[in-house]
Amino acid sequence: MPQQHIGFILHHAGALRMFVFCLVSALFTLTACDNSGVTSRESPQYIVRPSQEITFPILVVGRSITKEVEIENVGGVDLIIARSIIQTNVSQSGEFIVEYKYPGSETFEVIDFEEGPEGSEADIDDSLRIGPNELLGIKVTYSPQDEVADSAAIYFDTNFSDPRAPERSRIDIPIRVSAGAAQLAVNPTSVDFDVVPAGEERVVEMQILNVGQSVLYIEQLRIDGSQDFTPFIDGRDPRRQPELLEDPDQDGLPGISPFLEGEGGGTLNVQLRYFPEAAGPDFAEMVIISNAEGQETYTIPLTANSRNPCLEVLPEAIEFPASLVSRTDSQVALFESCGGAELNIVEVYITDDAEGVFQIEGEIELPLIMPAASSQGLRPSEEITLSFSPREEKIYNATLVIISDDPVMPERRVSILGRGTANICPQARAIEDEFYVLPLDTIVLDGSPSVDQDGPDNLPVAYEWVITSRPQGSVSQLVERFDNPQQPADGGRPDDDTTPTALFFIDLPGYYTAELRVTDQFGLTSLDCRNPAVVTILAEPDEAIQIQLSWEPVNEEDVGLERSGDLDLHLRHPNAGSWFTRPYDCYFNNPDPDWGQLDNPRDNPFLDLDDFSGNGPENLTLAVPEDTTVLGGEYIVGVDYYENLDRVDGWEYGPMKAFVRIFINGVPTWDYTEGDAPGFKVMNGRKHFWEVASISWPDGLVTTIDRYYEDAPQP
Repeated sequence: MPQQHIGFILHHAGALRMFVFCLVSALFTLTACDNSGVTSRESPQYIVRPSQEITFPILVVGRSITKEVEIENVGGVDLIIARSIIQTNVSQSGEFIVEYKYPGSETFEVIDFEEGPEGSEADIDDSLRIGPNELLGIKVTYSPQDEVADSAAIYFDTNFSDPRAPERSRIDIPIRVSAGAAQLAVNPTSVDFDVVPAGEERVVEMQILNVGQSVLYIEQLRIDGSQDFTPFIDGRDPRRQPELLEDPDQDGLPGISPFLEGEGGGTLNVQLRYFPEAAGPDFAEMVIISNAEGQETYTIPLTANSRNPCLEVLPEAIEFPASLVSRTDSQVALFESCGGAELNIVEVYITDDAEGVFQIEGEIELPLIMPAASSQGLRPSEEITLSFSPREEKIYNATLVIISDDPVMPERRVSILGRGTANICPQARAIEDEFYVLPLDTIVLDGSPSVDQDGPDNLPVAYEWVITSRPQGSVSQLVERFDNPQQPADGGRPDDDTTPTALFFIDLPGYYTAELRVTDQFGLTSLDCRNPAVVTILAEPDEAIQIQLSWEPVNEEDVGLERSGDLDLHLRHPNAGSWFTRPYDCYFNNPDPDWGQLDNPRDNPFLDLDDFSGNGPENLTLAVPEDTTVLGGEYIVGVDYYENLDRVDGWEYGPMKAFVRIFINGVPTWDYTEGDAPGFKVMNGRKHFWEVASISWPDGLVTTIDRYYEDAPQP
């Protein structure tokens, strides 16, 4: 972009003159005023985020810290900046470096400045214009060069009209350095483990230092991303043993004492282990949560196997289903480029195939050059097709060999298995292949029509029903019978594969598919012969509003456990003054309140599915909502992290991913995927509360709130 009009003046802070704005009480939001003091959308208006003050902790000489703010034009016309100025109480020593990211740019720029009549300033060609809804980013880096506590201020001359000084007004951003705060420094600030083969490990030493003047308390140390990275303190994982963080520098005092140059102390030594189970690049962040001022959340990027070529073959072993003699069957193998550099495959061939029953179909142009995997984890791939033509009833083996420049495994060998058979395949058939039901219904899956022409009584010997797809959050399992038919959500006896039937409880709205796979007396299955029976199930609610909640642990090692932390679903009436109050908050402690007209159950919400020991789901319905335009408010959906302690063995669970879906008149209308949202909300601890969304009626409009409380809002 063309050179912007940016200037700097540096002199003693006592000469700093501040302008007073029309809204002196607004620290974070400043708006334009006309001569009467009334704000106008036809004037420039702006917001400074996250704060209109930049605060740095005291640092030792030789260290630095960077902070960012942004100015957004929330008015209806351009905000014009004629010049920008920095004033400090030190000489031009580089202790404060200011960079700007202009509207439409993705990068910050440092402005070169020269000595001017009022100090040091940049040459100015044009005014900087910030259009409506555009941003000016500001980055300030503080690098002390002596022991003096520094201070500064940035201010901008703009066309923002102040009634007390209509000619010109300024945006002021003070910069201060506070004494006495805890401050952490990490060495190294990022870790690259380079190349580590699958099944091997590498350990890197890391130091966390308190370079401030107060005790540093580390509240949490965790890994976000790949769990192949593990932190250890004296050989123990602080995520499992948080007491290791109580006195991490082991000086007999809580927290980490201030570090003193030449005297040591103030240091926490961490051993960071990388142990990959599979080949390919890995990325994660080690996150430190502490009381370090301005660095409450500190992240250290972790990478491994990210700069070299990498080949992954899927599946890891190629197995053909039972194939009829004199028939040719095919299977696909996938080559994936999983590294941070281009992959070159120079040879692909089959060996150890004495009878020549396996073949690579088509021509492969070699060398096969595949791009590197993307930083977002997308892997370029190529597929090849293998054929199998058995000549007699027996098992055949061979090996697929791929030669590449993958430094970890330049020769990849993939086993191939096939079985020839003259046996007639069993045929899987279902009485009903389509179900249209309501959520919370129970269906009977029946495979009685299945046949095996050369089996005993022309029947298969085993019937396996498998749910192959289901809505997010559904956890219902196939059973032979329910322990309590009145409470099917509690489960029952597992499905018996010697009988053709299975019961299935529809726990959530949405689309399901089930497959029946039958087996004959020789172990040949209908799946081997590619003819399973497929059943589709569509569950649509008939209530006006239906809300479902499910959850799962953030930590991968806790995923799949039968129990987890307990999350609760809430629906608040427009007349409610607060959460957790009767009768206007419907949740587990008030599951069927009387709302609307007395003795009319249709306008009452109902928590018909409550879970407290697993991962959900919870289901809440409202058949006939009231008119919110008359009530003067909206229905509000909330989620409470009720309990993180296991009710059986006292285990303490960590953060949970909360998934919420809202159906309006049976149609999936809302989930948490707006913008960059990942589809779930991370709830970090007990009594944390998430205000999710509001629902208005009769228009059925769902509006995202996404307000998060670390302490549940109390009545």
